[in-house]
Amino acid sequence: MQTWPLRNFILLAPLFPLEVGFQALRGQTMRSVLAAILFFSFHLFAFAQERPPIHRAYQISMTIDVLWNARAAVTKYPLDQRIKLYQMVSVRLTQCGLLYAVINKEAPKEKKDAQTSASFDGISRVYMLAGSITYPETGAPYQKMLESSLAQITKMKQTNDRVQPVIILKSCKDLAGTEEDAAKAIARLPLE
Repeated sequence: MQTWPLRNFILLAPLFPLEVGFQALRGQTMRSVLAAILFFSFHLFAFAQERPPIHRAYQISMTIDVLWNARAAVTKYPLDQRIKLYQMVSVRLTQCGLLYAVINKEAPKEKKDAQTSASFDGISRVYMLAGSITYPETGAPYQKMLESSLAQITKMKQTNDRVQPVIILKSCKDLAGTEEDAAKAIARLPLE
């Protein structure tokens, strides 16, 4: 079976150093590094000029991959914990989709072309669809979660929060990576 790993399309080059020394950094040094990473993450368009838009068929394939990773990780937990875990995963996936939409919208015009914008839009759709599928409830509870996630992303933007977006982007990358990466991301969710 051929898969279309989302990590091949996510342009998180500035986040890769985060994996190497994340645990070793403490205090002010960690805050400085995270601030720099966030600054670079909002300039992803500079690295993305050669990326084609993500075809809708690939978006569906990538959504299935993300869902597969989430299911594989969540089913390692006892049955009575799974609904809460799926809810946390859904919130994080929704935050990922909203954050990519904000990055796409807020990118400087000189660094943004139609193809790159379409790529970010596609990634945002993948995460939003995966988030909607994994949320355990529909209707008003899902709408409330969506509005709450949007309020959190908006607050991060307004307060110029430089830490939480990096944490969210790291989770996005891990949930779209391998099953093992997704398991690590899900294990971290209650702590974030």
